[in-house]
Amino acid sequence: MILSRRPFPLLAYAVFFVAFSSFPVSAQKRLGANHAMPGVESFMKGIPLKGGETYSFTAGETRELIALAEREKINAFELIDCVFRYITPRGMRVTIRGADLRSLQSEYDLGGDRVLAILSVDTLRYLETGARLAGDQKDLDIYIEGVREAYIEI
Repeated sequence: MILSRRPFPLLAYAVFFVAFSSFPVSAQKRLGANHAMPGVESFMKGIPLKGGETYSFTAGETRELIALAEREKINAFELIDCVFRYITPRGMRVTIRGADLRSLQSEYDLGGDRVLAILSVDTLRYLETGARLAGDQKDLDIYIEGVREAYIEI
């Protein structure tokens, strides 16, 4: 098993989720990350997070978070952005396992083919986002297994 580290700066994914938002909801019905922040904040307050630590979401918590994204009509990048905005000023970092995201793909739309390609969900081992607790961490670190190549239309 090969583990590749693919850091993905927050600004870069912010541009991608704005440009490539492909939730199967019309643009008029999409409310965006700013609208979703109160719901995500409420959810995150129920998670036992501690400053200076990295918390790993359970499969159930990941399911609840993705269900929240669906209710708020946001894609996976917008969801990650909301979580990032909540935890970073509090000195926290979170991990979401790729296996948990893959198991939800049959029930939830994570944001369409473009979002799935950028997140490399099919080869995602895990992703981390939040405060930089170690010198080599980025705002968003995506760890994938094996080599991954995807073409997306821009």
